[in-house]
Amino acid sequence: VGRLAAEKGVPTLIQAAGQLPYPLKLIGDGPLLDGLRAKPPPPHIEVLGRKRWEELKGILAGARFSVMPSECCENNPLSLIESLGLGTPVLGARMGGIPEMIEAGRNGRLFQSGQVEDLKAGIRAFFESPPMDYAAIAGGARRKYSSDAHYEALMALYARR
Repeated sequence: VGRLAAEKGVPTLIQAAGQLPYPLKLIGDGPLLDGLRAKPPPPHIEVLGRKRWEELKGILAGARFSVMPSECCENNPLSLIESLGLGTPVLGARMGGIPEMIEAGRNGRLFQSGQVEDLKAGIRAFFESPPMDYAAIAGGARRKYSSDAHYEALMALYARR
């Protein structure tokens, strides 16, 4: 979910997922979209393009997990927060701020950014392991990333001055 661009790890994700039998939905817009539509990936990889939040929310909430394959430094990626907030665990790249947001085994897993084999192993692990506790993931994310939690953390910083 997000910007379909090379620095977001989309080519690496397509390469890894193309070697596995599991379904993948690519959602978003960006410089790679036209090329993906002109020369489609294998049939189990769907290129859905941009989606409005109401439709995206249903797809993401119904997913076994989402993938954040970034190969650039992401500070606080919104798509990761949205995924966790819906209770969907994340397979995220060890890049930028992503590892700080994923608690391995609790709300997701990590893989080495840009590494096809490590990404494939992570995808396999999600499909071959029992599902994570989606309700706990959603509750934890809502507590951590809610506007109330942000306000309280900000006020605590001000109170220390």
